[in-house]
Amino acid sequence: MQPNTKSTAVVLVLCMALLGILLLPLPLPAYKVLKFFLSLCLLYAAGFFLRPCKKLKFQPSADRLESGTRNPVDGSFSGSLRDLKSGAPLDGLTRENSAIVRFVDDDDILTRNNPLPPVSLKLSLALVVAALVMNPLTPVHLPKTSWMVLDVLVIALAASALRLIREENAGNRSHVPLTRTVGQPPGFPFMSVDDLWGHALRLWPAVLGGAFAIALLGTQVGDGEFEDIRLGALVFETVQALLAALVAAWLIYCFTDATSNQGVVERARRRQVPGEFFLTVFLFILLSLAFGGFFTPEPPFDPRDAPDGYDWADEY
Repeated sequence: MQPNTKSTAVVLVLCMALLGILLLPLPLPAYKVLKFFLSLCLLYAAGFFLRPCKKLKFQPSADRLESGTRNPVDGSFSGSLRDLKSGAPLDGLTRENSAIVRFVDDDDILTRNNPLPPVSLKLSLALVVAALVMNPLTPVHLPKTSWMVLDVLVIALAASALRLIREENAGNRSHVPLTRTVGQPPGFPFMSVDDLWGHALRLWPAVLGGAFAIALLGTQVGDGEFEDIRLGALVFETVQALLAALVAAWLIYCFTDATSNQGVVERARRRQVPGEFFLTVFLFILLSLAFGGFFTPEPPFDPRDAPDGYDWADEY
């Protein structure tokens, strides 16, 4: 059984209960408080589905197949070597005769063990996006009916997550292959956050240009007028938004990395949060700032806009 299964299941049930309460007419302060706790619960549950899945397989040759189950607590792997043609077991897997055992156990003094296929990256991304949408600190504005539809969709998402947890722990899911090319060592395509930083540094003109394009798009949200844009202020706001999105995405990455390794022994800890996860969170926060009115320009002050008889001394 995956570590912290019970706590994750309880959190998902709590999410469903909170979403049901949010469908009721509530005062605005209570609504925001419940949404904030809901977002934290969804974010906590997202880390569970980045844990390495239990059942793995690897094909070392055209007529051999290694398959077995990984203990999610201590990281040990046990399985058998089978003949693909007859399906008969040939031998038990050990570090001496199995490439998959060596891959699962391989580690380095300075880094964590090799990343492994997660329980479900798609479900983890869906949960973290739902957490960001539900968080009242994220400037996402929707009509009441749209919020209600979204609440129902997230309830269905939480129910799917509970079903997947049961299947994973019961061992009813199929083996996930670590085979890249038959005859080659096992591997799993994984872009770490460090790799993502490397790509961003190489493509920094495109990153800055894309962020500025998003900022320009954000100036037209709400009552923004093109003639009110001030280039210096827009550049400064773009830098502010980039830093805010980076810090928030990094905090969420660290929290998810901690929850995805919670409950396992030290030697079994792995870097399981991929760069796609970090990039999704970063882009969502940046876009929510743009469409939430962060870049909407303020029109220049015109004294003629003041109502008749207004005393400007009242401002001081």
